[in-house]
Amino acid sequence: MKKGIIIFILLAVIAAVAALLNRQTQETSRKADSRKVLFYQSAMHPWIKSDKPGNCTICGMKLSPVYEGEQSMGTNENLVLLGSNTITVLNVATEKAAVRPLSRRLTVAGTIDDNESTHRIISAYVDARVDKLWVNFLGAEVRAGEPMVSIYSPALLTAEQEYLTLLRRQNSGITGLPGEAHQELLAAAQGRLLRMGLSEAQIAGIQDKSPTNFQSEILAPISGTVVLKQIYEGQYVKEGEPLFEISDFSTMWFLFDAYERDLAFLRPGQKVIVRPAATPDKKFEGQITFINPNIDPMTRSSKVRVEIPNPLININGRQQRLLFHRSYAEADVQIEQPSALAVPREAVLQPGHSPRIYVEREPGAYEPRLVELGFVGDTHIEIRSGLSEGEKVVLQGNMLIDAQAQLSNVPHPAVHSHGSQTSINRDKTATALSTKEQSALNSFVQASSAISAALASDDFSAASAALPAYQESLRVVMEIFQGHPTIHEWHTLQEIELSNENIKRLRQAFSQQNAALNKIFKTIGAPTNGILYQCPMFPRPGKTAYWVQAAGPLRNPYWGAEMLECGTAIKPNEQP
Repeated sequence: MKKGIIIFILLAVIAAVAALLNRQTQETSRKADSRKVLFYQSAMHPWIKSDKPGNCTICGMKLSPVYEGEQSMGTNENLVLLGSNTITVLNVATEKAAVRPLSRRLTVAGTIDDNESTHRIISAYVDARVDKLWVNFLGAEVRAGEPMVSIYSPALLTAEQEYLTLLRRQNSGITGLPGEAHQELLAAAQGRLLRMGLSEAQIAGIQDKSPTNFQSEILAPISGTVVLKQIYEGQYVKEGEPLFEISDFSTMWFLFDAYERDLAFLRPGQKVIVRPAATPDKKFEGQITFINPNIDPMTRSSKVRVEIPNPLININGRQQRLLFHRSYAEADVQIEQPSALAVPREAVLQPGHSPRIYVEREPGAYEPRLVELGFVGDTHIEIRSGLSEGEKVVLQGNMLIDAQAQLSNVPHPAVHSHGSQTSINRDKTATALSTKEQSALNSFVQASSAISAALASDDFSAASAALPAYQESLRVVMEIFQGHPTIHEWHTLQEIELSNENIKRLRQAFSQQNAALNKIFKTIGAPTNGILYQCPMFPRPGKTAYWVQAAGPLRNPYWGAEMLECGTAIKPNEQP
């Protein structure tokens, strides 16, 4: 009986506790139901979010609700997060970075010229009269040994008769001289005829020449095309006077200008496909045979020579070369590079001087990366740093992802651990900056950039109004970095006698203030939000002025609208 009472009491206590717990659970549920659900988030992949209950698109785990007033689970602030519907709408496409051979087709333009080494000028070896022209028009094709002109020359005729007389005496055996002496006279007569322009075959045929034939022929020394004719029938010519010019057009030169940036990829033996404008249906394959080592200082280019064949064709019974001398032509040079890590060209966004890509960390999570570019091929571009083989890069939709990154205030992309590129490089001897030091430098860049922007806009009032913030940021920098070897080279604008008279004086003072920018950044460390520029024209050509901007594009503060885009971005170690 007593044991039963005890059991009854225990059961009653358990029931009371269960009822209390049930009421607390119901009350908690009612409170939870009264709170507003902001979104649903994956506990394993926090960047996966949805406005509706569901499962994680990566691991399949049920999404957890995040209520109003609660903090969401930690995410990577450098990621751009997109839902599956957004990815579908943007039609995002990716491809893995891979090591591959790179090639590029370089299209050039030039002229087709003849081979200078084959030029021959035919001159008169003796005073003579032109009796007949065998070649009487420019462009005529001649063969070596063919007659070009018949001349009458008393001096040449006398020399022929002397040689013929000596030859006949030798043949008759009655020379009147010892054998060796006669041979010397005969050799001398033959040499004289050679010097007067006769060939050995012509000399051998003198004894068969008719006694009434007083003419001699000037023969073509080489096969080629007549490019110059300076005589007519009946004309008297003097010894040494030029008559014809012949060039061998069987092989032509295609000459084009190659700019400095392309010279590194050109080499002798490289295949070139030439497309002459005068023969649009024909293509000619040749090879680079010579690259002029002299750069033209005006065009910053060098002449490149390509040898191409020039076949003979028959037009209306007349033979002529297919290619026209000094005609215009275009050509394709195929440039091949060794294998390198590369991505499709469309994957790279190039705003200003900071080329970047978007890397897919997980489906729906995209990380911006700064990269260092190398060789640019027709379809792919070399990535020297900032990316690893096998990582997925966004090819399609990256521009919209970049816009979403700006709307979501995703921080400026940083260099990947494999990379080495920054907006302003720091000297290897500089120590790593603390958070306080980096923040001070970044604040200085913002303040200095504000003055630069105002001066670039020719707005003197805005530049003057930005001075107090600049001076305060500079004061903080000098206080934090006191003791660094170059910090003493930085002065406030007041210390260099700033005058508020006009914008010209302010620009001069600003250039003096920034004279040591490059040197100081090398020593103390570089800000992460700045681009360093130089102007080679201020205060006059030959002088260099520096300034820093928080972002591109380049806007010259020293010349304003007069030369707004004058200058170049530099690295600190490039200062002279």
